[in-house]
Amino acid sequence: MANFSACDLEEIIDPTGQLLEQEVSLIRKALGGNPTYSTEKSVIADFDHEAYYQRLLLTAILPTFRFKARLECDNRYDISLFDGDSVVISGELKCYMGGPQKNLAGMKKDMKEKLSDVCCSKFLVVFTKNPKCAADKNIAFLFDKLGCSGNTCHRYSFDTIYPYASNEIEQNGQFGVIGILLQ
Repeated sequence: MANFSACDLEEIIDPTGQLLEQEVSLIRKALGGNPTYSTEKSVIADFDHEAYYQRLLLTAILPTFRFKARLECDNRYDISLFDGDSVVISGELKCYMGGPQKNLAGMKKDMKEKLSDVCCSKFLVVFTKNPKCAADKNIAFLFDKLGCSGNTCHRYSFDTIYPYASNEIEQNGQFGVIGILLQ
């Protein structure tokens, strides 16, 4: 059975981040062209549902990833990666889109309840949205609270409009996709 490595984590995170960046651009153009949204910032502010990001991740890795991917495997794990019929790694996908405390309790609970008894390797993929000036601080806070500060991780981030900022500057927000090896 093949092992899952830090390079494999990069092969998940980078294409997923690139696809998310393309999605943001397409959605911004669509919102900008629809007069119904003309008074709102063109950003995917309300797209913070895990299922959306699961599909995005799956779409990003299907063309080239060396492991088979299955979502909601055994109705327990958000994603499992297989080498043949053997599970190589199982993981959870989470959204961390709000203030520093938002979603932390649920993330910790899922890590404890869903991933604690996994016999194979395990990982966490976190989709983030932050004001750019606070992104690194918020992500460091997340890692600390989840107990992942020393873990192998890989991050893809890009600048975007942040819907709750007081200005209209293009570069005031940051989306990110973070992969963390837990075992």
